[in-house]
Amino acid sequence: MAYHSLRTWVMGSKQCYREELEGLLLPTLVHLVLEILETDKDGRKLALAQELLREGREHHGEHGSLLASLASVLSRDHLRDCWAANLFQRQGKDKVPAGPAPAA
Repeated sequence: MAYHSLRTWVMGSKQCYREELEGLLLPTLVHLVLEILETDKDGRKLALAQELLREGREHHGEHGSLLASLASVLSRDHLRDCWAANLFQRQGKDKVPAGPAPAA
């Protein structure tokens, strides 16, 4: 998978670069998942999105509520009701959203 390859490359880079590059992994993961879900017309890509999110939870445990929110999306119609998806879509692909998850 592309995310796995990117993560492997980042983690294998020199320490001085790794610290900066690690900050790109979570937004990249989220945008990959959003892209998959947005283009999934018949539900065939859902398993791929869920697999990416499982891998993400292993490496981004501190963002568990954000990843859990995305994991609750089962179709592209659910995206508009997902706070995490809305947060990233509002910020754009070149920015990382800041702030805690909204209260449930």
